Amino acid sequence: MRTARTLDGSRIFSRDEWLTKTQVQGFFCRLAAARRKQSNQEIALEDALTEAEDEDRVSLLNELAAQLAIKHPVFYDTYSLCDCLRDGHLQKFKKAMLKEILLHFEVPFASRDRKKELLAKLSAFVKGCDCFRYD
Repeated sequence: MRTARTLDGSRIFSRDEWLTKTQVQGFFCRLAAARRKQSNQEIALEDALTEAEDEDRVSLLNELAAQLAIKHPVFYDTYSLCDCLRDGHLQKFKKAMLKEILLHFEVPFASRDRKKELLAKLSAFVKGCDCFRYD
């Protein structure tokens, strides 16, 4: 949430939308407590059947969502880097964002690299995608 940015480098989420460490820890503590409580109770046969049906329904919905979802091999945050490269939008990223992207994909670069060099390294990495094989 803290690093998600738009093409021009502005934040997607404002600071008041960020969750604190305590909020995240509290959520997972409540989740773990609920699971412990559930495992300590005996589940009735009817509940087990309902739960199995729910799991089947969720599984089916997830499978449908995976089939209908737009798939692309090279994504960073909300950006399809293949589309950005093809459309010439990589140049719109700021130097700091380019470094974040390269770090995310573990593409080596020097800290003193200029924007042009960072763009070249990112372009070379993205061109390794299957969608550029036949271009």
